[in-house]
Amino acid sequence: PHVPMSNLTLRVLTALVAAPLVLGAVWLGGWVFGAVAVVAAVLAQLEVMQMAEARGEVQPNRWLGCVLGALAAAWPLVPYATDVLIVGLLALLVAELKRRAVRPLENVAVPAVTVFYPAGLFGFLGALREGPDDPVLGFWLAASVFLMVWAADSLAYFTGKTWSSFAKTHPLFPRVSPKKTWAGSLGGFLGAVAAIAILKTWAVPALSWLDVGVLGFIAGALSQLGDLAESLFKRAAGVKDSAGYLPGH
Repeated sequence: PHVPMSNLTLRVLTALVAAPLVLGAVWLGGWVFGAVAVVAAVLAQLEVMQMAEARGEVQPNRWLGCVLGALAAAWPLVPYATDVLIVGLLALLVAELKRRAVRPLENVAVPAVTVFYPAGLFGFLGALREGPDDPVLGFWLAASVFLMVWAADSLAYFTGKTWSSFAKTHPLFPRVSPKKTWAGSLGGFLGAVAAIAILKTWAVPALSWLDVGVLGFIAGALSQLGDLAESLFKRAAGVKDSAGYLPGH
C-alpha cells in the first residue's frame, strides 16, 4: 500500500531543492536575482488577492496590480521606478471607473496594498544585493535574509514539536493562529540570532555585534508578526492555506 509522505519529509525535500536554487540566484545577482524576486513577488501578490476574493464581491484588478508589483519588486534595477509606480497607482483608480463593480473601494485598495505588501518588500532584497561596492558582501547581505528566515522557521518548528506538552498550554496568539506557541516563537528567535551570528563570524566580519543583535531581533521576532498577519488574513478569508507553491511549507 502507498504510504503518504510525512509533512517533515516533504519540507526537507522541498528545502533541498529550493534553497540551492535561491542562493544560486542571489549569487548571480543582477537581473537573474531580479527575475526571481519579481516572480516570487507576483505569486505572493496573487495569494493576497485570492484571499480578498474568497468571500465574493471583491474583484481586484489583478493584471494591473501584478504589473505594478513586478516593478516594485525590481525597483533597484529600474530607473525612475518610483515615478512610474505613482502614475500606475493612479491608473488603478482610472481603470476602476470603467468597471461596474460592487466594491470599487476594495477593488482599488487591495491591488494597491499588494504593490507595497508583499511585492515592494522584495525590492529591498535587490537593494541589499546590488547596494555594496563589493559583490561578495552584497551576496552575503541578501543571503542573510533567507538564512535567518529559514533558521527561524526550522527552529520554531522543531522547538514547538519538542516542547509539545508545554506548547499546548502556552499558545502565542490563539485567536489568530492556534498552532503557534511561545516555545516555537522563542526557538525561531534564537534560530535567527544564531544564523546571523555565525554569518558575522564566518563570512561578514564587517557586521558589528550591535548589527547582529538588531538583525536577529528583526528576523527572529518582528518577522513573526508578519507571519501572524498572514494568518489573520487567511482566517478572515476562510482559507487554511493561501497557496501550495512549496510543498510542506
